[in-house]
Amino acid sequence: MLRLAGCLMLIISCSFCGYELSSRLRRHTVYLKKAVSMLKVSGELIRFRRLKKDELISELRSDIRFSELFSPDCKSLLRPEESKLIDAFLSSVGTTDCEGQQAMTELYVSELERAYSASKEEEKNKCRVYEVLGFAAGAFLSVMFI
Repeated sequence: MLRLAGCLMLIISCSFCGYELSSRLRRHTVYLKKAVSMLKVSGELIRFRRLKKDELISELRSDIRFSELFSPDCKSLLRPEESKLIDAFLSSVGTTDCEGQQAMTELYVSELERAYSASKEEEKNKCRVYEVLGFAAGAFLSVMFI
């Protein structure tokens, strides 16, 4: 009876690890989508409201849709190159005129959209694999212990 309970716990814990990995990949894709939309909104704010750097950043931080992109949790989910793109955009805002800002925003949006589409493809290919592999590893280990 104790072996059976141990085997069930092993299967559950390995399955949980697989689901956690797939969930992390899904959250990564969601954060990239939010980052793309944040940059697009930033471009519109620069174009129509002519916001300065400090005003733009405070506007983005106060927006409920983008506030979590400024949290440390987001930095741990994004890859370093994606995080650097967002930081580079935020640091270069306000360095040129409005047309230059628009061109720069479009460049960063295209880069993040490329990363988003790659992440979406990776999510499509790997999420189910992680979930099945976690369960299979738990089942294999529990059979080995019996």
